[in-house]
Amino acid sequence: MKRLLYGAFVLVIPLLTATLGSAEPLAAPTFNADVAEILYNNCTTCHRSGQVAPMSLTSYAEVRPWARAIKSKVVSREMPPWHADPRYGNFQNVRVLTQDQVNTIVAWADAGAPQGTGAVPTLPDFPEGWAHLDRPPDYIVEMPLDVELPAEGEIPYFDVWTENPLTEEKFIEAVQLRPGNQAVVHHAGGYIKPLPTGTRFGAKPAFPGGQMLPRPVPINENETREERIARAREQATAEGEQGTELLLFYVPGGGFQKFPEGTAKRLDPDRYFSFSLHYNLTGKPETDRSALGFWFAQETPHHEVLTTSTTGKSRIVARKELVATSGVPDPFNIGPPVPVIPPHDGDWEITGIWALTDDVTLYGLWPHMHLRGKDMT
Repeated sequence: MKRLLYGAFVLVIPLLTATLGSAEPLAAPTFNADVAEILYNNCTTCHRSGQVAPMSLTSYAEVRPWARAIKSKVVSREMPPWHADPRYGNFQNVRVLTQDQVNTIVAWADAGAPQGTGAVPTLPDFPEGWAHLDRPPDYIVEMPLDVELPAEGEIPYFDVWTENPLTEEKFIEAVQLRPGNQAVVHHAGGYIKPLPTGTRFGAKPAFPGGQMLPRPVPINENETREERIARAREQATAEGEQGTELLLFYVPGGGFQKFPEGTAKRLDPDRYFSFSLHYNLTGKPETDRSALGFWFAQETPHHEVLTTSTTGKSRIVARKELVATSGVPDPFNIGPPVPVIPPHDGDWEITGIWALTDDVTLYGLWPHMHLRGKDMT
């Protein structure tokens, strides 16, 4: 048996050698024939005029100067941005290039990024309106005014509230958050929530020296910051932030969600709509007037969709349980405070806990970390 196998192996080598020796060299990929379609279908959602990405990639003239950088980013898998670990399940709306697509871009860049001949594929249709379902939204809520942004500097997150014109409860099967100025909206959240206890609907500056915007203001105008924090924490503890519901979280390339068949999210007419906003400044004065679009459920849902965060629930940091009655307040959520990460700490773990008291079906998770985040389970 060993001799037969050896003999077969010896006979195969000349055949392989002859085949390889006669192969014609492969032609280098070109932009028009090979690369444009990959970029148009995977990159131009963000890399086009008026969007958040730093350069437009909608033509050969725009792409050619970035050929080597594009190669580097796709080889490292930094672009398109998608960090879910494929070892832990299958995900919807996956944004990754196949290995063949990466190889095509690498070969094209290494060959000098030729344009090639023939027609370039047509750019995808990027609707500027409400075109995500087979019908327009049934209901649209805009921010009540244009938010005015300075040319330079750094501004904090802030909220813009608007009164709810609904007169009866509605269930929605889909929702979209559409920025009014996509070049400046880094990310945003749409909420429906009650006025906090001890407040009334009024106006206050978005940030020190900023524009007056509609938001909750204390009924007691002489309330100190410490009293406001204590009141907010007491309400969060007593009510569990009951009635506050995240409708949608927008990031560039996203901003639309259709809920699973037979499920829907509730819109309560006794709540206010709120936009939580984070802006990038562009070097010139800008304005934004974002909007929420709602598609009402066509059939009675059998499950209500609830979106919640572990931010306002229990936290365990460095093996210690945190409570909401001490420490520096979280600037964005009324929940247990998070200590400052110690310098040079290689593995600072935070555990959020949400105790479920009812049977639920988990449809999805929204991991949220910034550059210091390494992994999330």
